[in-house]
Amino acid sequence: MTRLGWVVLVAVGVGACADPQGVADELASGGGSPLAASDVSTGAIQIAARAELRAADLAHSAAAAAGAAGFLSYLTDDASFLLPRSPLAQGKAAAAALLAAPPFPFAAGMSMSWTPVFADVSVDGNVGYSFGNVSITGGAVPDVLLGQYIAFWRRQGDGHWAVEAWSFSGAGAEPGELPPFFGHPLDNGAGNFTPVDQAAESQVLMGVDAAFAQASLDLGSAEAFRLYADPHAIVGAGGDPDYIVGRKAIFEYRQGVPPDYVLSWTPLLAGVGPFGDLGYTIGGFAAFTGGRTNFGKYLTIWQKSPNGTWKFVQDGGSSSPAPAP
Repeated sequence: MTRLGWVVLVAVGVGACADPQGVADELASGGGSPLAASDVSTGAIQIAARAELRAADLAHSAAAAAGAAGFLSYLTDDASFLLPRSPLAQGKAAAAALLAAPPFPFAAGMSMSWTPVFADVSVDGNVGYSFGNVSITGGAVPDVLLGQYIAFWRRQGDGHWAVEAWSFSGAGAEPGELPPFFGHPLDNGAGNFTPVDQAAESQVLMGVDAAFAQASLDLGSAEAFRLYADPHAIVGAGGDPDYIVGRKAIFEYRQGVPPDYVLSWTPLLAGVGPFGDLGYTIGGFAAFTGGRTNFGKYLTIWQKSPNGTWKFVQDGGSSSPAPAP
């Protein structure tokens, strides 16, 4: 959980990051139909599904560039939408209401566009996530507002991809160059996974996130992140740098917080894929330092290893109003 919030938006020029994923990921099947493990090898499923997901994400960006209706058109009816300086919007109707009257420095009618810098999928190719750098125009301040996003996707019954959770975090600097080792496709022992009770497994994942939060209180956030991060985990860093890549770097980054810094959070909901190997949690956090408390919300992507252990692979958050007394 980055949980750094977004105190100030900076109006700056648009930046871009190069695509870090390989040419193999462009081998889309093109059919848009659900992929089953019995059809082809798991590796081929993931290659095709990853490319389909990236194509869907780019199409979502193109639709969002035309306005709120285009952005909303890719959301499931129960999707979660996380926008800075706002409460969690639960459901497409709540997301539409938020976009119709967003907080400053956003404005109704604003245009969002992005390019995914990484995307990956579950072993069965039916859920996945993407993230990258966003630019927003038409806000309440001049020029371009920059940020980062994380999206969790689920393949629908007719085969198309739809967004189940979408989180935006503000950035205070233009995107920089990504490290050459950036991006690590899931390697979670595909043959060891079978279908699960998704509702039950979502509750298990909620418990893992709650244990993560307790570790932050008991051991400090740096040690908690070290314990629960995947070796290849990535968290947003607001543009300078764009992303912190790898468990070791995340641990070292969090060691730099002030001595009185205390980070706590509570998971509110979770979702997993049919094979229980990829999922997400959403919740609210509180960060205390310097005699004040900042509040926010987060979206964390989790991957399960073949031994059944959940570790987070992607994380981001944004500020929220203080809860009512």
